[in-house]
Amino acid sequence: MASLKAEAEAANERFEESEQTIKNLESKIINLEKVNMELEGRVANLTAELESVEERHKDVKEKYEHLHANDNQERLNKRIAHLEEELDNAKTSLLESERKHRDLEVEHGKSDKKSSNLQAEIDAKDKKIEELEAELKKQKTELDALVSEVEHMV
Repeated sequence: MASLKAEAEAANERFEESEQTIKNLESKIINLEKVNMELEGRVANLTAELESVEERHKDVKEKYEHLHANDNQERLNKRIAHLEEELDNAKTSLLESERKHRDLEVEHGKSDKKSSNLQAEIDAKDKKIEELEAELKKQKTELDALVSEVEHMV
């Protein structure tokens, strides 16, 4: 009986540890979702910035076509090169943000799977605890009956 009690206490301890792990994972998921939302906002901002830079690039190129003077042409070439560099930087930043977003989605999926596995483990341990409690109750009833018989014999 002491063995069953110890086994039940150990099962309860594992159950509490599993619950804490789930809470930690849920907290991590919430944090990842916050980071994900921030990255999505950043992606939206970078997309808008990219569109703006592309529009400015287009405008500069149109102005360039209208100017024929050598002095202006050199200045415009530098401006175009600068805007193209900004465009490349914005594209690079957008690609990096998208990569981080995908990585976070993968991490979120892994956390969901781990959480599901832990929940299944908790459910199995709950069932085992119920079985052990039923067995303990049965043995206690048998012991009480035996004690009652011994008391009646005495």
